[in-house]
Amino acid sequence: MDERVFNMFGKDKAENRFRIISNELMETKQNVDIIVDKETKVQYLVISQGGSMGDVGGTVLVDKDGTPLLAGKD
Repeated sequence: MDERVFNMFGKDKAENRFRIISNELMETKQNVDIIVDKETKVQYLVISQGGSMGDVGGTVLVDKDGTPLLAGKD
């Protein structure tokens, strides 16, 4: 499992708030990540294509009732 840590706001802001818990490269050349907010434990799906200048989209992962999925305890 890939657990890279990244910071959404830059070095002068909150450190290491998010971490990547899953990273896959699809046959369509899209990169699919699941990231976790370490403060709230909410999981997000992030899909990117075309490298650093390509398209990126993200959404909260939810269960069948629409409740955000939370990461398990470390």
